[in-house]
Amino acid sequence: MIKKLMKPFKIARMPLFMFLAALVVDSLVFPVVQLILSFAQKYLVNAVEYHNTGLMRYVYLLAIIIIFLVVVINPLAEYFKDKAVHTYHANLQAEVCRRLLSFKHSFFETTHSGEVLTKLNSDMGEMISIYRWSFHQFLLAIFYGVGAIVMMFFLSWQMAVIVIVFAMFETWLITKLSSKIEELSRFIQEKIGVTNEILLDIVKMTKFIRIFSINKFIQKKYQEATTDVVIETVKRNHRMLVIEGISELLHAVNVVGILCLGIWMYFMQIIDLGSVMAFLVLQDGITYMFQNLGGFIPEVHQGVASMERFLDLLDAPMEDTQNINLQPLKGGVSISGENLSFQYCAENGKVLDQADFTIPPHSVTAITGKSGSGKSTLVKLLMRFYEPDSGDLLVNGMPYSQMRLQEIRNLYSYVGQDVYLFYDTIEENIRCGNQKASFEEVVAAAKLAQAHDFIEEKEEGYATLIREHGANLSGGQKQRIAIARAILRNAPVLIWDEATSAVDAKNEDFIHKYLSEQKKNGKTVIVVAHKNSILSISDYELKLADGKF
Repeated sequence: MIKKLMKPFKIARMPLFMFLAALVVDSLVFPVVQLILSFAQKYLVNAVEYHNTGLMRYVYLLAIIIIFLVVVINPLAEYFKDKAVHTYHANLQAEVCRRLLSFKHSFFETTHSGEVLTKLNSDMGEMISIYRWSFHQFLLAIFYGVGAIVMMFFLSWQMAVIVIVFAMFETWLITKLSSKIEELSRFIQEKIGVTNEILLDIVKMTKFIRIFSINKFIQKKYQEATTDVVIETVKRNHRMLVIEGISELLHAVNVVGILCLGIWMYFMQIIDLGSVMAFLVLQDGITYMFQNLGGFIPEVHQGVASMERFLDLLDAPMEDTQNINLQPLKGGVSISGENLSFQYCAENGKVLDQADFTIPPHSVTAITGKSGSGKSTLVKLLMRFYEPDSGDLLVNGMPYSQMRLQEIRNLYSYVGQDVYLFYDTIEENIRCGNQKASFEEVVAAAKLAQAHDFIEEKEEGYATLIREHGANLSGGQKQRIAIARAILRNAPVLIWDEATSAVDAKNEDFIHKYLSEQKKNGKTVIVVAHKNSILSISDYELKLADGKF
């Protein structure tokens, strides 16, 4: 359990000394105050019973110490503890972002975004709550309970032994009852992930759902998933209530037992009345330990279940994203494949089967073939989203296997059928492929892409904020912004992945002219297309069929 709880600290930096010091002090203040209060009560009762006003000065001194601890020490400890946790949370979120950007492409094609969001929000929140609250609750209970036991030994070792035996029994019983909670929590989080997946599908596929009139089908799936969550949550809460009820029952038995034993010992003149009253205050510490350990164990099991799901996400395989300063190759770039083979899984056949091809520099090469023949798969291999099962790709005769990932990616500008625009300004969307570009260079790229005029017509020009999915732009406008982005990136190889499939004749003519200009400017142009019109500007055609060219 301890190894599991410490594992997240290996992922992101935690100001551990600040956290531990503040956590210990914050957890100590309340127990110390209560223990001091028990002695103050002892002195106060004895001062009344024995008419000894001299004992009252101890009461006043202890009261001053209590006020200092509550007013000064406790707020400072809470401040530094929360600061450490918030710092760690921010560092963890930054590390999560870095890893998400580094995961291999296969992760995003095999993992639903709803599941990812559940793990990043709900599961990470459960994990953080362990460090923010659960550890504090645990230590406070331990300090309070152990301190109370020590004081009880000081007052009466007989009564202390009885309390310890009872505490061991209660802790064993609560641990036994809590064993099922982690399993239930893991199942609940998985089902919450399913509900999030369905909700995201509704958001992303509303048009499809309405066209096919499957509203009731989707609603039924969502209702079944939420019902499972409710059923399992009720089971978990029922078990936690049973644990809480048993803790309360044991607390009542403990109080009555301690009170009866204390009164009997008082009448037997073994201890004074002040010590008996102090025992009742100290009994609160034992009770607090019992109740909070009873709540802590289920909470930790629940948090560990969420932690394991969250850490499983972060353990996904990552690309080699070593940050090195590389410049795109200048001059002509030729790309070839030798004995290239690839398949997505063993159940399916090979998409590429010992394929050989060559794409000459300073040319427009069209990659054609039937739907499902592997054209887009080849593009993913070129951009190193996947690695071939056998064979290799070469750039000017140098194998990919001898090149860094960043060096490979710097070769390409990419324009796809689906234009992805960020929720940001038009200027930043054009600049994202070349972060160092000036505003003048952004405008120049937009003019070459014939996007400048419609951008200037907008009220805020290049500062216009693009809405989600580019809702405030037409399809042709989004396409031209994507072209401007590719121009500004100025990579030696341009990949055009079926980007003319949904454009009108006017935009298609513009794109053909643009691609021809790129060839004249020394670029290597690769066009993936199913339209024969692209062949009119192509120097070479690579037709893919049965995994070969």
